Amino acid sequence: MVRDPHVVEEAEGRIISTTTPTRLSVSFEENQAPVDMASLDVSASKGFFSKSLTSLLKPYVAGTDLRVDQLEIPTGRFLITIEIADAHGEKTAETFRLDVSAR
Repeated sequence: MVRDPHVVEEAEGRIISTTTPTRLSVSFEENQAPVDMASLDVSASKGFFSKSLTSLLKPYVAGTDLRVDQLEIPTGRFLITIEIADAHGEKTAETFRLDVSAR
């Protein structure tokens, strides 16, 4: 569950509009089994290019939460995919369109 920045559900999908730097707060909730935070994978893509953000974000994991107070993001439009598995190996992936503007 993305708590910050605000996610808007639109016909074309889930959209996050924010400025940089921004606060990022994501909580991972148990469904059928406990969340395996070691399986967290976050990637960003723009056009043909894709980059893993997992190693940059892992230091901000506390328990089952991901919190970054001042996340610097380049301006532009990106697709962000957050994938995580539970203790049984069942994966969940969510993709968001991220629109970032300067303050």
